Amino acid sequence: MEGFFKEEKYSFVGRYSVFVDDKYRLAVPSPFRKIIAQESSPTLFLASGLPGVLFVFTQSIWDKFCRLHNPKDSLFNPKTWELTHDTWPVNMDNLGRILITERMRERFKITVGSEVVVVGNGLIFSFWTREIYDKTLGKRDPTDFWKELLGEGWAEKGWFVEEG
Repeated sequence: MEGFFKEEKYSFVGRYSVFVDDKYRLAVPSPFRKIIAQESSPTLFLASGLPGVLFVFTQSIWDKFCRLHNPKDSLFNPKTWELTHDTWPVNMDNLGRILITERMRERFKITVGSEVVVVGNGLIFSFWTREIYDKTLGKRDPTDFWKELLGEGWAEKGWFVEEG
């Protein structure tokens, strides 16, 4: 399925902090709401991902993602069951908030007032508990990523000047 998403724009970028309000809602960052508003459907799909992480798909990306894992649209595909049994469709309210159901709260381990980090992942975005984010992505030095991306000898190529 190479190139399955090649026509899609990698628009969800950046990192934001939000807090769970007293009705268990999370605010979707304004730049992400603008992208979602361009979709033909306002429905988002929240999928349990890694521990402490909820992946958020727009309708169009969710449809493509499911077809990628079930190309023949089989009604009895175990991959589809795995994908969908812990996924919930949600819609934003007028202020761009989504309700986190009790099941999602249990899975995600959040309570009223919990800080959640919203991370753009290109085609999708995700909600991370602050604790999980700090132990994983938040701990990583962005310089390390670029060094890995550019490979050995990056400094010698004159692309960057190392400090020190």
